[in-house]
Amino acid sequence: MDLRYVNIAFLAGTLALLSACHEKREYDVTYYSAANSRAFVAHVNALAAIHTDSVSLANSIFLIVQETQCSSCLSELQWWEENQQEIKGARIYVMVTTKYMSVGQLFLKEQGITLPALFDTSEALLAQHIIPDVPVKVYLNQELEIKTIQSMRAGLELDDFLETVNE
Repeated sequence: MDLRYVNIAFLAGTLALLSACHEKREYDVTYYSAANSRAFVAHVNALAAIHTDSVSLANSIFLIVQETQCSSCLSELQWWEENQQEIKGARIYVMVTTKYMSVGQLFLKEQGITLPALFDTSEALLAQHIIPDVPVKVYLNQELEIKTIQSMRAGLELDDFLETVNE
């Protein structure tokens, strides 16, 4: 096997991943449906029962990441960590999609993230198309409906997202 072709394919895949991390995405309306909101809430409740005492879902922001992220996504995760006290009326959770909970815990520790965390070791949110991709931030309103979904990226274009949270 000629390793030059393998390296070219690897580099092409890496570049595609990095460019996707920086692009602004509009998500299909099905991600905002009542059925999808119920599936998201059910999955979060199941994870909470395993990993933590309780999770209050109404008016909650979920930062859904993998344990390996591009630097721009890590920048936004750090922003949420540093500004969590500024977000009034909404609780913020990190959800790490990872095969092994210990890897997710180590990732958060290395990044200095102390936000309450859940670990999706089944990776079901993606597999069942409950969320469009990772990394994203999801806001559940008082009625436990997915009100907005946005990709996480370097631009920290949070104004629209926070405006929805504050409605």
